[in-house]
Amino acid sequence: MGNGDSAPDGRFGHEAALVGNRLFIWGGAQRHKGPCRFADRRVIWSLDTTTVRWRKRTARAGTKQDIPPSCVDARCAVIDEVAYSFGGCTDVHSWSCLNDVHALDMQEIRWKRVEVSGDRPTERTACGMCAMQGCLLVVGGYGRQIAGRLAAGAQFVANPEYPHNGWNNQVLLFSPLSCSWRPVHTKGSHPLPRAHHSLTACKEHTIVLFGGRSQRGRLNDMHTLNMLTEEWSLVVLSTHLQWPEPLAAHTTSCLSSKYLLILGGWDQHDTVTTESYLVDTGTSSAQRINFVGHPAMRANHSACCQQCEDDAVSIIVFGGTKERVYSDKCGLNNLNHHSPLYYKRSMIFPPNHPQHPVLH
Repeated sequence: MGNGDSAPDGRFGHEAALVGNRLFIWGGAQRHKGPCRFADRRVIWSLDTTTVRWRKRTARAGTKQDIPPSCVDARCAVIDEVAYSFGGCTDVHSWSCLNDVHALDMQEIRWKRVEVSGDRPTERTACGMCAMQGCLLVVGGYGRQIAGRLAAGAQFVANPEYPHNGWNNQVLLFSPLSCSWRPVHTKGSHPLPRAHHSLTACKEHTIVLFGGRSQRGRLNDMHTLNMLTEEWSLVVLSTHLQWPEPLAAHTTSCLSSKYLLILGGWDQHDTVTTESYLVDTGTSSAQRINFVGHPAMRANHSACCQQCEDDAVSIIVFGGTKERVYSDKCGLNNLNHHSPLYYKRSMIFPPNHPQHPVLH
């Protein structure tokens, strides 16, 4: 790795965005010599993936309100070189969460609080969020009780220990053009209310939801949402062999319109999984995979996809934790870029070895 401005401190529950050949990292929870603390979200780290050099920047802002509060488990998605950040938890003891939207201009490195018109979602953390057709799509999360009438298909399940908080499976759409939210009235096989799941844009109009944490524990179901019909579908497995175990705080990366890569996460035993899975959405099957230079297993990390030459995809993994969250040992800053995870679509299943994907 090049010298540059050294490298970011280890962290988990942070935000990461890839724009061109630059990876941006900010926020999350860190630990030095004392207890974990939340990182200042004005500090933006960027990595040039070509030279493998870090650069530390301090984001500008017009007013103090434009700077997002320090928190963990906020979610971000990029639209037109602007990273939109939503939600997050500012206090894990009182479960104080956020529901505002902040925009980070990736060219100017400037924060701006988005003035939302109309109703806002309730405060929440660890929701699923991705960009879809120029809008932000948000599903689920953990946070304040949702008052009033819910949209079709939406549910809220209270946490018995904290009855004013709980899990939901709301589907919400935010338009940066109108600066407004609207609920999506979905139909079909709705996923259970959950948080710490993954939400991945897989095809032009389709998103994939996997796993997460619900009142029942960790999950390993997979659902797809067609945004044209606004209908959920449960992925019916062709075989249970090698299907991912129940996971939360994992990452799911879209390698192509057919293949997904699931990395890390917490399993049912509160330990970090040692498995990685390649999911074939065409056949509704999966297989455990191992690759050279595999990153240390972790949870609450980030994984960003970068298109490479020869129709390959590089997965850039950063941060995470391998201990119980908020323990004395937390935060990794391992960047698996000297030997990133390469997946070649044209060589995914060699004819002589259909069970072994080619990963370089």
